[in-house]
Amino acid sequence: MRHDSSQMQIIPITDCNRNLLPVHFAIDPGPDFGWWSDEDDESMAARLAMTDGDKLALLSEYMDLVKMDVRRGSVKKTRPIRATQSTTGMDKSMTLASSG
Repeated sequence: MRHDSSQMQIIPITDCNRNLLPVHFAIDPGPDFGWWSDEDDESMAARLAMTDGDKLALLSEYMDLVKMDVRRGSVKKTRPIRATQSTTGMDKSMTLASSG
């Protein structure tokens, strides 16, 4: 189901350095995993480790992923700056703008 892009919510999946954010609880290691109690857990964790491509594929099963061009300061073009906001507060909110 597609929506009007002006009404869609945006969730960033990368940090400010464009590194993929962690995907928590992406894999269930199963009942044999002893949570780092022995050396077998390291080999199992290495076998179950996900690459960034694997994580993106998993996320794309649940969300529509869209690559966006986001430049520093782009929030100023999409949202008016209120005079009551401090500049440090505005600097912190310079990620992805969302409609809402």
